[in-house]
Amino acid sequence: MPTNPASQARYASQVLEIVILCLSKSSLLVVFMHLTPSRPTIMGLRLFTLSIVLWGFAATFALLFQCERPHIWDLTPSRCHNQDIIYYANGVTNILTDVLILALPPVILYNVQIRRERKLAIFAIFAIRIL
Repeated sequence: MPTNPASQARYASQVLEIVILCLSKSSLLVVFMHLTPSRPTIMGLRLFTLSIVLWGFAATFALLFQCERPHIWDLTPSRCHNQDIIYYANGVTNILTDVLILALPPVILYNVQIRRERKLAIFAIFAIRIL
């Protein structure tokens, strides 16, 4: 079978998408860890970060080996296993983690002792993620 550059690019983009999502979400959670002095909140954020990293490894592994060898980038349904399940699982997990991350700034900023205007400004910065 001849090498198809478009299939290889699509394959690489799927894997890189998960890696980039995992890294961006983890980095945002690390920022949240530095904003809160609350030990229980920090532990919760660490567990959440760990779950995102584990999801990233599992999703990357699933995408890397979704199709049969030797041409693993050939994403035709006859050569690949459960593509729909992998895509739906990744999509649902991505949406759920985004919703949880969007809910974190109000929880973290609630106990921070700064002026209300400044709290609203910081919250607005994190709310940009909704767009």
